[in-house]
Amino acid sequence: MNYLESLYWIHERTKFGIKPGVKRMEWMLAQFNNPQNNIKGIHVGGTNGKGSTVAYLRTALVENGYEVGTFTSPFIETFNERISLNGVPISNDAIVELVSRIKPVSEMMERETDLGVATEFEIITAMMFLYFGEIHPVDFVIVEAGLGIKNDSTNVFTPVLSILTSIGLDHTDILGGTYLD
Repeated sequence: MNYLESLYWIHERTKFGIKPGVKRMEWMLAQFNNPQNNIKGIHVGGTNGKGSTVAYLRTALVENGYEVGTFTSPFIETFNERISLNGVPISNDAIVELVSRIKPVSEMMERETDLGVATEFEIITAMMFLYFGEIHPVDFVIVEAGLGIKNDSTNVFTPVLSILTSIGLDHTDILGGTYLD
């Protein structure tokens, strides 16, 4: 599988829809011996300001000599920006390697469990945890939550710090109609 085929496979996951919860993530990551447990992470959630907060934290940590991985969404110019090392997107080859490892696990989950199909975001999240938890360990990983926090697929690791930016009632059709949801 080449880079474009890898991206196509990732993006075609979108058609299966969003099903909040962490069970699929936990199952997939367990197949890789839970790489998320190897990271020292900072979890950033909220409605507005997550990307800016991630950028500020990354800059501060890099300027102080730390090697920092980041996981953000959406990308601005290229898909690879979603997973970056010291502000530099990971390589096309890294994307291909990650997909070649995660695709069979995702297909096995669909075939052999009742958990269903992994979404695009879950696949990319698994790629990030595998990359920073096993392939290229770093001092810190700053993880931007996707949709909500409690049932978000990024909520499968124990952060050393959690940051909540301003919150609103976006995505009430998925997350619920109150701030407590």
